[in-house]
Amino acid sequence: MKAILLTAFLFLFSIFSFSQTVLKGLVKDSRDEPIFAANVYLKSNAQLSTSTDLDGKFQLPISSMNDTLIVSFVGYKIKKISLNKRSLSDSLIVVLKGSGYSLAEVIITARNPISEDFSAVQLTKLDIYLNPTSQGDPLKAISFLPSSTTTDESANPSFRGSSIDRTRVFLNGVPIYQPVRNTQINKVGGFSIFNTEVVGNEYAYASNPPLIYGNTSSGLVDITTLTELPHNQLQFSATLASFGIFLSQKIKQNSFTQLFSNYQFSGPFIQVNKPSVANLNEFGMKDAGLNYHAKLSKRVEFNSFNYFITENYDAGTEAYTYVGQSTSSKNRFFSINNLMYYMNNGVLSINTGFDKAKKDFLFGNIISHKKILQTYASANYKHFVSNSMSIQTGLTYDYQSNIFDDLIPLYFYAQSPSSPNYQQTTDINNHNIEAYLYSNWNLTDQWNVFYGLRSNIPTNTQRSYLSSQLGLRYTINNDQSLSLSGGKYNSYSLPDFYHKQFNLLKSNQIALEYTYKHKNTLLKAASFYIDETGQEPTDTPLNISGINTFGAELSYERYLHRYLKITLANTYLNQILTVDGGTYNGDKKFDFFIKASLNYTNPKLFSSSLIYIGRPGSYDTPIIGSTFDTKTSFYNPTFSNDLYSQQAGSYNRFDVNLSRHFEFNKTAITCFMSVNNVLNTQNESGISYNTNYSTGNPYYYQLRTWFFGIMLGLKY
Repeated sequence: MKAILLTAFLFLFSIFSFSQTVLKGLVKDSRDEPIFAANVYLKSNAQLSTSTDLDGKFQLPISSMNDTLIVSFVGYKIKKISLNKRSLSDSLIVVLKGSGYSLAEVIITARNPISEDFSAVQLTKLDIYLNPTSQGDPLKAISFLPSSTTTDESANPSFRGSSIDRTRVFLNGVPIYQPVRNTQINKVGGFSIFNTEVVGNEYAYASNPPLIYGNTSSGLVDITTLTELPHNQLQFSATLASFGIFLSQKIKQNSFTQLFSNYQFSGPFIQVNKPSVANLNEFGMKDAGLNYHAKLSKRVEFNSFNYFITENYDAGTEAYTYVGQSTSSKNRFFSINNLMYYMNNGVLSINTGFDKAKKDFLFGNIISHKKILQTYASANYKHFVSNSMSIQTGLTYDYQSNIFDDLIPLYFYAQSPSSPNYQQTTDINNHNIEAYLYSNWNLTDQWNVFYGLRSNIPTNTQRSYLSSQLGLRYTINNDQSLSLSGGKYNSYSLPDFYHKQFNLLKSNQIALEYTYKHKNTLLKAASFYIDETGQEPTDTPLNISGINTFGAELSYERYLHRYLKITLANTYLNQILTVDGGTYNGDKKFDFFIKASLNYTNPKLFSSSLIYIGRPGSYDTPIIGSTFDTKTSFYNPTFSNDLYSQQAGSYNRFDVNLSRHFEFNKTAITCFMSVNNVLNTQNESGISYNTNYSTGNPYYYQLRTWFFGIMLGLKY
């Protein structure tokens, strides 16, 4: 079966060949200096793109002259050129100008994050598709950043050693909690719930995110949907595990809508990848989404994003000495609505969100039924004092309700279906009202400062808190910059099966970051310290009251050739936990966390990438013995007093991705294939034990898996 499907894919990959016209050109700045690695693509199809070489030259195959060429580079204004027959007669010369905006232009782009000039990493839709590890998913694209320290191979973002529960994801200014699909009790989820086709921009803050956002005490991911639609398009996709359809349609000159739906199934994927997924029995998903954007007038914009998903999961699971099947299902609907009013010297925005979900989980003697309701509203005003200074203030209300109706094991070590359990019904909610003030000020051409305050307005038994931050950026020259930022942050943990409460989490953060960018080279370095307190949800009975993390990051990116790019990053983490007054190694205490890739992107041939991720194994607490419990007929494990002293084996993973894009007038076809963990490395995820805990056998993260598919796009 695997050989047949793979042969069919390679056949499709190779048979498409056609005659294309090659557009040639040169990109330079106002000083006649060539610009290396500028992005060059067509308005009708941003996925068909190229980059300028060391001399600023580019070649781009096109199939129609009825299009617009777009050229962009960081720090310069985007250039749009209408193509015609004359464009092919001579080599195009494109001159990019510096992005010095007037006040009116700043207002129009006011939706962009305030701290974009600091530690935020920006990703466009094209960046996500070209990211070597994203598999086309916005949150998986985050996982390859040097600051990302997610270790469970999920799409959940985690930055600089902090837990997933401290990091927040926002969509159009509204927090989206649990942003991944097929989330189990242990928070495993391979892909996010976001469709990349609706993404306008994505920003990742590794630490010290601007306090216009709340309820985060670590990093933050901010996603905004498209504000302009380049063309009408109908897309069909088919992969080893899904079918999908996506429609983009202009309604009026300034309005458009996007509709999409996907059906995910597991049969072919499991059949092709046996025995690598021996514990996986079934997974599935059906979703539908609608994004509507309208410019109601010259000053007013409205956007509405609505999404429904139903999903299920069935897989083998280990818990202490019991191994059995776990099943989960979830239905969810959320709606996000935004209204923007542009004034002469400011922008007023109102954001609302509604999120409702029902989730069921069964494993052994655990039967969990959970209902979730979240409503969100914010009013924000951003005022431009001058071209160099802005002030933003606002009020937010975030309400969350969780209702648990569970059968829970009476003893944590006895989770077989016949083991004793008890009924527990829990109804908890949290009303979180916050006000904030934030300012960004360009003191000179070289110095920039930002500062912010965010305070809650306590309700019921809430404790009052005040979050604060201060940052300073110094632009050394055109190639180099240095930034220093720090602050105190507060957030609430999300209730889960093991911890049915909203706990207040706090953190103190400081980070020093350096950036060097010159021609074909990008170098970044950072050092940081994070002091975190508050009880976080874990699947262990330990009372972890504090986590201290000191770390350093170094990343290097270089174009070896116009089509060939190498990236190399390493992160050092020294993490210490405080448990009942004692200090121990954290589970993310890593002497190294290496991420490397080699990417070849040639629009006339194919695109490919080779990715490597390596790090030491995570730490946990060893079980050193057990006593037999006659009440349950299970052994009660005895944990070592030397907490987190047992380390798993080293983690090493190679992935290979290959894709080919074809253009036929208004039709585009993309074939893609990926092989994950190509060397079939056995990377330890945890340990399952025999009956009396005398022997432990590791179980592993994902073994080698194959995945491929095809996408058809029709422009009209």
